[in-house]
Amino acid sequence: MATAEASLLLELRGIVAEGDAAPACRGIDLGVTPGSVVGLLGAPGSGRRALMRGPCGLRRPAAGTMLWRGQPHAPRHPADALAAGIALIQGQGSLVGTMSVTENLMLGWPEAGRLLRRVRAERRIAALAAEHRLVVAPEAMAAGLSPAARLQVAMLRAVLRGAALLVLEEPTEGLAPIETTTLFGQLRALAGRGYSVVLVSRRPAEVAAVCDSVVVLRDGRVAGQLAGAVPARLAALMGDPPPQPNPRTRTSPYAAIRLGVSGLVTAAAPGVAPLAGLSLAVRQTEVLGVVGAAGHGQEALAAVIAGVLRPDAGMIEMDLFDARRWSPVQRRQAGLGFLAIDRDEDALVPAMSLAENLALRDAGSRALSRFGWLRWRTLRLRAEVVIIRHRLRAAGPRTPAAALPAGDRRRLALLREVARKPRVLVLLEPCRGLDPGTAAAVRQEVLALREAGCAVLWISTDIEEVRAVSDRVAVLVSGRVVATLPCAEATSERLAALIDAGTAAA
Repeated sequence: MATAEASLLLELRGIVAEGDAAPACRGIDLGVTPGSVVGLLGAPGSGRRALMRGPCGLRRPAAGTMLWRGQPHAPRHPADALAAGIALIQGQGSLVGTMSVTENLMLGWPEAGRLLRRVRAERRIAALAAEHRLVVAPEAMAAGLSPAARLQVAMLRAVLRGAALLVLEEPTEGLAPIETTTLFGQLRALAGRGYSVVLVSRRPAEVAAVCDSVVVLRDGRVAGQLAGAVPARLAALMGDPPPQPNPRTRTSPYAAIRLGVSGLVTAAAPGVAPLAGLSLAVRQTEVLGVVGAAGHGQEALAAVIAGVLRPDAGMIEMDLFDARRWSPVQRRQAGLGFLAIDRDEDALVPAMSLAENLALRDAGSRALSRFGWLRWRTLRLRAEVVIIRHRLRAAGPRTPAAALPAGDRRRLALLREVARKPRVLVLLEPCRGLDPGTAAAVRQEVLALREAGCAVLWISTDIEEVRAVSDRVAVLVSGRVVATLPCAEATSERLAALIDAGTAAA
């Protein structure tokens, strides 16, 4: 454990950094000692990521002082920060999929030399991985790696390039519980060898489990700095409201099946894990949560139901009609609502106004157009109602989607789907990147839609998020459902055990 008297490796004083719509950091201080694991905890939008942009060379702060090993630190590029000894790992890191692990690690590695000596490099990589308790297969192709394996490669790459401080942004996103536990053991081992770690996270339980100290940010300021804190105390400091229990956790077994899929099989594709005989059914007035570690078929399941990916085998039914040959437009006309992970790219047109984005799905309807001309007054009035009712931070209906804060942009896409009153709603990671208040609002909007008769398929890697909203929970492993439990039986421990057992077997 690092001591308070130890000299600071990184020191940030009075950092002010700009965010999407307001200063993301408002005079934050942070100190990191050698051999320590420091947690930087906060909800999305609290300033936790913006704070580390400066020392990592991504964006200079508007004000404040940065010191590295006691000297002024002002990198203009991530390469400058890495040369100084600071490595940023975002998510599970970025790799070139068509190259092997060894080839990815050799890119920009001075020890690789000017001539590519792959065998020698593989030996060196394997030795360093074993020395630092990192599990890396040098000969494996990057495209086939799991999120956990990609993270291992990203960490080893930082070590190979001489980093003394590793800044990890949300590294556990999508990992199985056992993979998260393994990662924390590796971080403690790195700290024991003199490396320092800043763990940027929104999960109080995780930072409490592995960090020597935790700095909690809220609204761009330090809400508290604690050592040995319990998760509940950390959650209170970050302003995370306790999850409200699902008001109804049983669905009538006689309710009509709105969405049914059976025996779905898809081929493997770059970045999309295949399905291997997946079957599930969602009833009217039900939320079926699908939970599992990332990379086990979530994207393929959502894409097949939406009609953007054709399965090799299996059945898809909506209200007992065979929907396999329906186009995405026909599925929407039949009552399907769909929301992908990347709402900015897949669901919104950033340059278009809020009113126009709300009308994208139904611009040709009689309510919104006449003889091919849009009813602009109707569009504006509808947008004004949405802004007021849902408290979107927009100047008015003409506000471009790109000008909205990130959380409101993501809510906007969901509100458009909800407004269409779908019979079936498929959501893929609907709360990823949202602050606690916005995430709670999203859950309430979906539950209200459920009470109106909609069948909701909620797909996420976050166990607690799924438990908070679902009537039943299906566990997804290697492209198939291995268990389906009523919410009352789907405890966090039981779901984690099912995911871990399936991940280990895979």
